[in-house]
Amino acid sequence: RSQGELWSLSQEVDYMSTYITIMNCRYGGKLTMEFEIPDHLMELQVLKFILQPLVENAIEHGFASSGGEGMIVMGAEQKENQLQVYVEDNGSGIQEEEQKRLEKILKQAENQKELYKNHVGIVNVHRRLKVHFGEEYGIRLESVPGKSTCIDLVMPVLR
Repeated sequence: RSQGELWSLSQEVDYMSTYITIMNCRYGGKLTMEFEIPDHLMELQVLKFILQPLVENAIEHGFASSGGEGMIVMGAEQKENQLQVYVEDNGSGIQEEEQKRLEKILKQAENQKELYKNHVGIVNVHRRLKVHFGEEYGIRLESVPGKSTCIDLVMPVLR
């Protein structure tokens, strides 16, 4: 209902809580989501619906082999004039070769407008951050195969 492309991190957290509730209906209550966000960051502005594709990826790819069972942690921290929001899961992780391929796709996506058949969600999030905030912002990816994946979104601090 709100106008514009931004809303508070608090609103994004509320949206993600609702999304997890809905997904838990689909997966029989096997998903847990925790939030590690300091109160003073909750009113900072973020792009609307920026985290949903990343949480969806965690569920669909990270927990696919475990029958949808797993934990997702969403957190945020401020480092000088940057807001770093992360989505971390305890799923199957991304194999090293696939992680390198995904990082290459993200780098190419900065300069290309075509959609990729795979990884559309993460590519769109990366592009949205760059288009709205500038080239120094975007996604960073860390994964430990067989253990976890963490996606960091780097954006400016907006009050």
